[in-house]
Amino acid sequence: MATTEFTRRFFMLDGAALAVGAGWLAFSDRVRAQMLSSDSSAKPDAGLDAFPRQSPKLVQETVGASHARFERVRELVTAYPELAKSSWDWGFGDWEAPIDAASHTGQRETALFLMGHGARPTLFTYAMLGELSVVKAVLDSQPELRKMGGPHGLTLLHHARQGGERAAAVREYLEKLGGADDGSTVPSKETADAIVGRYAADGANGPRFEVVLNKERLAVVGEDRSPRNLFQLPDASLHPAGAPSVRFRFEIVDGQAKTASVTMGAAKFQAGRL
Repeated sequence: MATTEFTRRFFMLDGAALAVGAGWLAFSDRVRAQMLSSDSSAKPDAGLDAFPRQSPKLVQETVGASHARFERVRELVTAYPELAKSSWDWGFGDWEAPIDAASHTGQRETALFLMGHGARPTLFTYAMLGELSVVKAVLDSQPELRKMGGPHGLTLLHHARQGGERAAAVREYLEKLGGADDGSTVPSKETADAIVGRYAADGANGPRFEVVLNKERLAVVGEDRSPRNLFQLPDASLHPAGAPSVRFRFEIVDGQAKTASVTMGAAKFQAGRL
């Protein structure tokens, strides 16, 4: 897999790389949503494919549309009101509800509409909406929550920035607290060059995955082909966006990864490079 040009372009980025990565998370979610059928809710039986549970297709489309397509959200939730409270796992337990999507992309109108239809606002929602009294009351009681990661691992400060001028007071408050953006970093060029490739665990049914450069970001791709951006922790392990407890550790020999050890809670496995 040729990676030289992608790698060179990616690692010209400076300390703003995390913000760029956050933007890509929102963008990639929107792209996936737009690939879904635009008229799925118009069919009388569209919501029955998983009866008595909600339709996974409609849940994914509602979450995806909540990033930037208010009219589509209104159409879907009007047809199926409980979608306002639905949630979608983009990978590794990175769950996102429609209001989460609206909150981290600054979609104020969408967030207020969803709340009016039963969606449960979070502290991230209030940060985006500029509700300083709410955010301050919580953080005065639990100051460490200023570092808490929401969907995709995005921080409270990120949400406040997405809220624009209406959330300026929340943004300034969080910036004064300090440490609101502390945490994982973008993997180094050396790490990226070493680990891009395909991996497979032993056995015919063992997990398989690929590490790729995805729109200038290092990402892991599973069998569902949905890329999850990777971030590096101080101990050199990597984790996928929104799932800091999932760890990838690579054994690198002579500049190239030979094996990968993956931990997901109680589940662990080792995969060899193909």
